[in-house]
Amino acid sequence: MREDWPTTRRRFEDALVLSGRAPSTVKGRLTHIDRYVGARREDWWDTTSNDLARYLARPEWVSPQTRRTVQGSLAAFFAWATKEGLIEFNPILAVPKVPHSNAHNANAPASRESIRKAIATADDKVAMMIKLAYVAGLKVQEIAVVQRSNVVKDLHGSYSLRAYRGIKFHEVPIPASLADEIRAHDGYLFPGRIQGHISSAYVSKQISAAMPGDETAEQVRLAYRRVLERNVAVDVWRDVANFHSTSNLRLLEYPALASSQDLQRHLDHISRDIGSDPGSAIDHCKKLLESLFKLVLTDLDQPVGDAPKLPALYRSVAMALGLDSEVPESKRASDAVDRAVRSAIGTVQSVAELRNVFDGHGRHEGPQPQPIHARLAFNATVTVAEFVATKWSELRG
Repeated sequence: MREDWPTTRRRFEDALVLSGRAPSTVKGRLTHIDRYVGARREDWWDTTSNDLARYLARPEWVSPQTRRTVQGSLAAFFAWATKEGLIEFNPILAVPKVPHSNAHNANAPASRESIRKAIATADDKVAMMIKLAYVAGLKVQEIAVVQRSNVVKDLHGSYSLRAYRGIKFHEVPIPASLADEIRAHDGYLFPGRIQGHISSAYVSKQISAAMPGDETAEQVRLAYRRVLERNVAVDVWRDVANFHSTSNLRLLEYPALASSQDLQRHLDHISRDIGSDPGSAIDHCKKLLESLFKLVLTDLDQPVGDAPKLPALYRSVAMALGLDSEVPESKRASDAVDRAVRSAIGTVQSVAELRNVFDGHGRHEGPQPQPIHARLAFNATVTVAEFVATKWSELRG
């Protein structure tokens, strides 16, 4: 007597789990088998090779990749059923394998133009599937289970997405724009009947159907590295640029510096020239540090000297503020402080040398600075200026 379908299905599921298949693979294969058994008018064990061929040729399987996935699930099931003695022969052995479309190019990434067109013409749900494959590099199994809580924001404001395959996950960096789109949803992005979400096969079918050519969801995923390097790098650069920008250099927030017209003037020049006149910006970075150091020394009744060089000014400030003082009861910590102070002096020296190489007095012979050089000088200026201003503020109470 034949066992009933629920029993057979449960045994097949146990076999998949015991073989070490990922939970997402188990769910996908069971979904395909349930769909096939549900579509038959006769009992499943009477399946013939012709039955399987007709089923795989149905128009609902939009892409060759989807047909190959379904065929793989059917092959696994009927191989297991034959081994278990539930059927005498494996009908799928006589079914031709679904070929790759454009086999010589099956592993080539989808083109940027095709992906952009698909995103522009697809509905919002499918467009999001494509973005997750293209921007985050997620596989269809991972796309199917994405939900709002998968988005993670670190202490620096950068975003990543936890991509789950069963109970395991890995984190992939994503642009802030994609993180915002994901967080605009509640729960699963793609609700469905499989434990609350859709199947990976459905994701694959939807993406493939949206692509203007015969490119597959996997080919869209293969293109993700290019957009990842471009978009995430741009987002990270914007975060860094905003962190070290003239608008975020908080020197004038310190009470002792709030009224300093010299500092404000240098900041204004840096903000104006950092992209258009790098030499001028570098010059004003040096002058900003000189003005700050002289303010500190004057406030602490320390001699400034006659036109001292920038490194010498910094050494006077470091001594006046006790930046090179030892940490009580810790030789290791004292050495670390000493290294940090010497490193800061080296940073200031580098700014001075950079300014001297790219003469800040309007001379145009020789090498000319670029905006990237001006930003390097400004970033070094930020590091030292805020360190000194913070320590000074603490001493003043």
